Amino acid sequence: MKKKLILILLLVSQFVAFANDGVFYAAGNQLIPITETDISVKKEVLTITRQGNYAFVDVYYEFYNPVGEKELLVGFEAMAPYNAGIDFSILPNGQPYISDFSVVMNQQAIPFQVAFVNSLNKYYENGKFDLADPKKVEEEYQKTDFIQGVHVYHFKAKFIPGINIIHHQYKYLMSNSVMCPFEISYILTAANRWANHQIDDFTLNIDMGEHSSFRIKKTFYDRYSQWMVQKGAGRQKDARWDEWDDTGYTVFHIQRGSITFQKKDFHPDGELIISHVYGMWEQSAMNPDSDIRKQPEKYILEVCKLQYDDHLLTLNHLTLDSLYFTSKELHTIQKELSKNTKLILRDLPLAYRGYIFEDKKEQSFFESTQWYIPNPFYKGSDADFSEEEREWVKSWNELLQYER
Repeated sequence: MKKKLILILLLVSQFVAFANDGVFYAAGNQLIPITETDISVKKEVLTITRQGNYAFVDVYYEFYNPVGEKELLVGFEAMAPYNAGIDFSILPNGQPYISDFSVVMNQQAIPFQVAFVNSLNKYYENGKFDLADPKKVEEEYQKTDFIQGVHVYHFKAKFIPGINIIHHQYKYLMSNSVMCPFEISYILTAANRWANHQIDDFTLNIDMGEHSSFRIKKTFYDRYSQWMVQKGAGRQKDARWDEWDDTGYTVFHIQRGSITFQKKDFHPDGELIISHVYGMWEQSAMNPDSDIRKQPEKYILEVCKLQYDDHLLTLNHLTLDSLYFTSKELHTIQKELSKNTKLILRDLPLAYRGYIFEDKKEQSFFESTQWYIPNPFYKGSDADFSEEEREWVKSWNELLQYER
């Protein structure tokens, strides 16, 4: 339990450290046995889908009970939010940024309860939860800026001999910061607390949406080739954030489809952290003395390629957040750009979808990027453009019409 507490605190502190001006709302987590058990996890299929600002979690478990029928107290631990400005009086009701929580076991819906406990260290003893006092939690928060408490969603699970199936779902609001529009975190190591201390057959599916760019920290896997793109097209590459990054990331550029990680006898020794690909543009665009301000023509095209000196530098895909995150800053220098650069920027929504351009110079540029994947079936329709993309194209067209 102590080791588990340290791991979760490290996960939360990792987010806070990278974003002092950020907000940690919630993290996903495995189901865990609150009381000792000889039940093991034979199979798990974990699916995380991003929709807007939310992460939707769907988990399919197959548990094996080696003996007779038994009842076990099963839980789901949710760390309290950080820097989110919540009403402390509602904390006993559940984690404020987790919703649509449900559990179905052997095709029967299972009722659950929520306990707001003081910490992850021995919160359940002698058949009782060590409940936290919201007033004392608020008083401590005024001193430390941290909510000292944990939500434990719990339910009584009746395990029959042999295989038992649990289907578990919920959603939570993604964390964010000034420099990173989203982060999805999920505690994988909790699975080690079952009897077999592993997941015998583990599958992780991640769907971040079409034409999306994101990165996953290499905490529980070793290399990008362990991931497969499913029902679509995408690219992936291992990279490091800077010379102090001793773990590294895999950067994914998905035109369409999802990604999958599979492993037998999976004993996770790290947590899942998915985040926005961010870098030079966000960090320097608002600085009037930055090189990107002084030499916009040179730097903007390099940033669009996502391969500037092998760092994770990006203008990023329009359907994520980065470009609109700094679009006002980009528009202040757009008149200084050449016609060719303006055309490239205008046509980013088409390029993200794999459009093949007749203009050889423009096509050559997109082929030089990390993320471009030609799609001969896409004929350039804007039917699925977001409202932001339509406005983006319109603004560049208006600027280009004066150069004809």
